[in-house]
Amino acid sequence: MKFSFAGALLFLFFCSGCAGAPTASPSPRAASTLVPPEATVAPNSPVPTVTAGAQIESASPSAQTSTPPALATKISETPAPLNAPAILARFNLLALPGQGRKPVALAQLGNTLYVANRNSNNIAIVRQGQVTDFLALSNPPVALLADAKNNRILAATTITPTLVVVENKTVVRTLPLSDSAQSLALSGDRLFIGSGSSAVIQVRDATTLEPKSTYQLSQGFDVKKLVVDSARHRLYANVYGRIIVLELDSLRQLDSIAAPYLYGALALNSIDGSIWAGTFDEKTQRSFLVAFDSAGKEIQRVPAASDLSDAVFDSQGRLFVASTFANQVAVVEAASGRVLANIPVDRYPSALQLDEENRRLYVANQNSDNLSVVDNGAVTAIGVIPLAMNVHTLLADEARARVYVASGSTDSVYVIEKGKVVAEVPVGHDPVDLAQDIQTNRLFVANYADGALSIVDENSLKVEATLSVTRTLPSVAVDAKNNHLFADSTIFTLDKLQREGDYLARGFTIGALLPAEFVRVNPERGKFYVFASNGVPGSNGRIVPYTFSETNFAESKPLPMKNGGNITALAIDPTSARVYGANTHPLSYRSGLDVWDADGNAIADLPLTSRTSGIAINPRTNHLFLAHAFTYEPVAGSLKKRDNALQILDTRSLGEVAWLDVPGAPGPVTLLGDTIYVAGLEDGAITLIGDASTVQPPAPPATRMPYPFPSPVPTGAPVATITPAPVAGSLACAWGVPEPFRSKWEQSLLRLGCPTVIEPQSGQFAFQKYAGGAMFDDLRNPVAKTIYSFFSSDFAYRVSSDAWNENMPSDSCPDLRVNAGEIKPIRGFGKVWCGESTVQGRLGGATGDEQLVTLSIQRFERGAIWVGSPFGPIAVFDDGTWR
Repeated sequence: MKFSFAGALLFLFFCSGCAGAPTASPSPRAASTLVPPEATVAPNSPVPTVTAGAQIESASPSAQTSTPPALATKISETPAPLNAPAILARFNLLALPGQGRKPVALAQLGNTLYVANRNSNNIAIVRQGQVTDFLALSNPPVALLADAKNNRILAATTITPTLVVVENKTVVRTLPLSDSAQSLALSGDRLFIGSGSSAVIQVRDATTLEPKSTYQLSQGFDVKKLVVDSARHRLYANVYGRIIVLELDSLRQLDSIAAPYLYGALALNSIDGSIWAGTFDEKTQRSFLVAFDSAGKEIQRVPAASDLSDAVFDSQGRLFVASTFANQVAVVEAASGRVLANIPVDRYPSALQLDEENRRLYVANQNSDNLSVVDNGAVTAIGVIPLAMNVHTLLADEARARVYVASGSTDSVYVIEKGKVVAEVPVGHDPVDLAQDIQTNRLFVANYADGALSIVDENSLKVEATLSVTRTLPSVAVDAKNNHLFADSTIFTLDKLQREGDYLARGFTIGALLPAEFVRVNPERGKFYVFASNGVPGSNGRIVPYTFSETNFAESKPLPMKNGGNITALAIDPTSARVYGANTHPLSYRSGLDVWDADGNAIADLPLTSRTSGIAINPRTNHLFLAHAFTYEPVAGSLKKRDNALQILDTRSLGEVAWLDVPGAPGPVTLLGDTIYVAGLEDGAITLIGDASTVQPPAPPATRMPYPFPSPVPTGAPVATITPAPVAGSLACAWGVPEPFRSKWEQSLLRLGCPTVIEPQSGQFAFQKYAGGAMFDDLRNPVAKTIYSFFSSDFAYRVSSDAWNENMPSDSCPDLRVNAGEIKPIRGFGKVWCGESTVQGRLGGATGDEQLVTLSIQRFERGAIWVGSPFGPIAVFDDGTWR
């Protein structure tokens, strides 16, 4: 999915092996057409090298097959018999010097390309079409600038704001910044630094980097981009929704141009001095590229895709602009306003770097951890440069003793035989799911970014056709018995690939019809299972499993989950037709495993200590394999999690068979014979595990721990309940409660219960006071931030996910106003306040600015105490109230 559950969910399934797919946001349907693969499939990396006027020649020996990497551990052709599951070997699909996650900025110095990777705190160094080095930083980089005069790269980092100087692939200086930086620009002897948290431009000496002055813009908040027009002595600053025009030498403000919903797509046409910006027109509900002349007058308007993140002109007056929504780069002829091409790239293109000398445009794709490479002359994508390995799913082919691996960062499917890579098949953009039609030797590959199916001939390992399905395609499944191909929420006939119809899951609220984000089939029972939203808005929204009958696509049945969380993995036992589903609750962070019979009736549930990222079943040994990669723990030790591990249960009793430590954040899982293939989410490495029959373990205790934060479920489904706390009496706890928590605890000890951890935990929160309460944003985990809205009228609170990021507007509801004297919330607080009417109505407007606070948190059996807030100590109870 681009995952609906941040970051990223992987869903894996066993049926003649396992396959998995990430979930995606609902997307519009598109007409289905079969086209030759050459029309949509680009060659895979290594990227060809080209000199002006020369023929393109691939740098690899074959466009179809890459050289297999060496095994880290040699696999014996006749392995010794096992008496228990054990790790056999581990190897890499592709040799990389490290991992670069979430590329957000690009800069080129000579023939070397530099890539700022925000989530991995490093800079990738790219030469001749491949990553040669990673330069580790102490903070996430957000902006890059090539300083050719001084032969160096400047990088701005966030969290701890710094300016990093890179020379000869080495960090030579790190300078503190007084404010976070979002953009960099050079002009003569001055370096301009655009702030990421205020409307300020810092000016430094371009050589010594010593501070010279600061300039406060008249409006705005985040200086997303700075563009220098030396010929006309102008500096353009992109703040959200406006272009601030400054006189370059004095920084005197000349104009402020309205550019509604402008994010970062701002570019200068040096030929005529026009400035081009990506905008959105609320009246027509359309996105446009708008050109303004030097006087701020609109001179051109070109329809464009939504969410334009970056733009750059070439010397011919052609504008390249990236759309994160459409996963494409548009090429516009500025003089005529004509769109010359729309080039499909990978997920969330966010930054562009033009290399005209070598006829290359590089596109940083944030959510694919790679770079798309565009031939600037032919305006077509010619390959990708992976910065990391994103293995989305595995699929076993028992007949060929083969495993297929869908790799989103290389736009390819790897083929593994006898424990080694034997081929790499270039497919579409960001392959996320696989399905197989054994009868016709076809492999179907769901490509998320371009919304198409690549159809691969398994004998030749070549793409024979491409089927356009939708804008983004998260999943695919095959039912050969009933002649069905499921792609997203669309059904095709398997033999002729003709569209048969659509199906939608019926959510928990009236009129909620939801598209599928994941689909798997049990052909023998004529049933298929999908993941989709539950249709509930706000913090009770979930991704849940549904079951359908292939005789009635109009009716769906939600599968009840005791834990009430987001479904993260699913497997079907081919012998019993039982369905196993793992889920994690987004508020309590607890995980669980549910088991349903073939008719969707709940027959068992089991609490898990860790979030499940992959799942597979071996019916020959009755073993259920649960991969655990990343588990967020709100308080260290509260969940007793065990990540980087494979948990093995017995399908007959749910008793524990064993745990195996698997490095690299194990995710997708599949089964070939009695060998389990596990892919690492961190490094893409494949771990092979041998399976063997074991003695059936006893079932776990029948008493289940109650799960907090129950989610709404449809009528007739069981609802999780919370055992009420006692109202009188005293407590005898295993250890005492120290100050400053003790006084507050003694006021509510019966409601809170005993402490569950000895040491309290500390971390940073954002805080803002409101007329009717306060909001806190838990910043301890940047991947899963949580906002608490505390209402002073009845001492209740509401928990919401902080879904705002720096690519979104700071104001999520520009049309709404607050009372005089109050402040309208922005960013994460604003997104919750604007989107949840209950929060907005009960809190009212803010009465103070956001501030950072450090809270110490002591966890108890039925709640927690927060110390360090502007309110003083707060008791936060699990029943949704506070004191």
